[in-house]
Amino acid sequence: MAHHSGSYASATTNGLVVYESRLELARLLLADFDPAVQAIYAQPFRMTAKIDGRVRHHVPDLLLTMQSGVVHVVNVNPRIYWPIPRSRMPWHGQEN
Repeated sequence: MAHHSGSYASATTNGLVVYESRLELARLLLADFDPAVQAIYAQPFRMTAKIDGRVRHHVPDLLLTMQSGVVHVVNVNPRIYWPIPRSRMPWHGQEN
């Protein structure tokens, strides 16, 4: 799958938000037009966990802060990758 990265001028953030794929841009557009979204952060942090003796890392695609104070961590994946294998992200405790 080719990468089509770029920057999106977000009305929510009054600035640019980076994206790494067209699918990620589509999710970013949905968030930007949602009046409940207060803030949007791209690749907000790196999670690290030791699983079965191996150190694994994951950087989520987006972090959305809602007007209600709820925070959503968003991973954008094409449908062909669902469900996400437990071996890829077992620390979140659920399968998509």
